[in-house]
Amino acid sequence: MSFITHINTSFRTICFFLLLVGFFKANSQIILKDTLSGNSREISYGTKIFYTLYSDSVLGIEMTPDYGILSTSYDSILVFNDGTEVNKNDISFLEIDRKGIRKWKNFAKPFLITGIGILSKGVLMAFAEGTEGKNEEIVPVYISIGFATTGLSSIPFLFKNKSYDLTSGNYHILTP
Repeated sequence: MSFITHINTSFRTICFFLLLVGFFKANSQIILKDTLSGNSREISYGTKIFYTLYSDSVLGIEMTPDYGILSTSYDSILVFNDGTEVNKNDISFLEIDRKGIRKWKNFAKPFLITGIGILSKGVLMAFAEGTEGKNEEIVPVYISIGFATTGLSSIPFLFKNKSYDLTSGNYHILTP
């Protein structure tokens, strides 16, 4: 009986810790809510965000965008890893860095450079030497392989980070 009691106690302890971790993970976020549709986007702590603040000047000077890794929040203040504290009402533009896009771009960069090189070699051969003789078979191969490699590897660069304009009044930042 003591073995079953020990397993039961261990199971309870594991469930308690999983519930506790789930509770902290659920509270470790900031919510960006769309007031028109009611949809919300969760921004987890540890996410890199780019933001632009409202200008303090009457002249309407454009503020330069800044970025930071979101560390925590309290009341209506967002705290970043470098210690910067920003009031959520001072943010006019917000962009969320998507790690998946960054990984795909880093993966595609060498293929893009290689594809551009192959494509430029094919085009250069076609214009400089012409398409007679041996080049009649090689030039279309270089151009087609270069075009396909360049086209496929440039697809990740078409995607952008999610961005939200908070000046329109459609989005609001909710802090826990």
